[in-house]
Amino acid sequence: MKPALSGFTLIELMVVVAIIGMLASFAIPQYNEFILRSDAASALNAFRPLQVNITEYNARYAALPPTSTELKNSFGVSTNPSDYAAGKIKSIEVGNLGKLTGTFIDASGGVPEPIAGKTFSLVPTRSSSGHLTWSSEAGTLNAKYLPRM
Repeated sequence: MKPALSGFTLIELMVVVAIIGMLASFAIPQYNEFILRSDAASALNAFRPLQVNITEYNARYAALPPTSTELKNSFGVSTNPSDYAAGKIKSIEVGNLGKLTGTFIDASGGVPEPIAGKTFSLVPTRSSSGHLTWSSEAGTLNAKYLPRM
């Protein structure tokens, strides 16, 4: 009497490999999108010092800074956009009423192509009680990669 063989048939193994392949075909693009969104969100760290200065200006003068020159005169903030380069951000421009516009480094600098060289802005809004809230606006950056505030 022959002992009973145990194991998987070739068909069963092929079905398992096909299922794994289908799962990977869904997971890998989603993972790549996640990486791009996290790169864009991590860029917010470069904006933080300027956000603090604008918030301080608002607290001190009960208004948003009308120009970057006002922010410079009050806190010594540089008006040179490249002074705020950090991580994957090439520059941050301080605009009127505290609008901050960041530009990502080009693809040659190691930034993924969908966000390379693209811009987005952080915009402060002052409530009637003087509280600041920040929102993000897509410049040339695709809205699906826009950091949430």
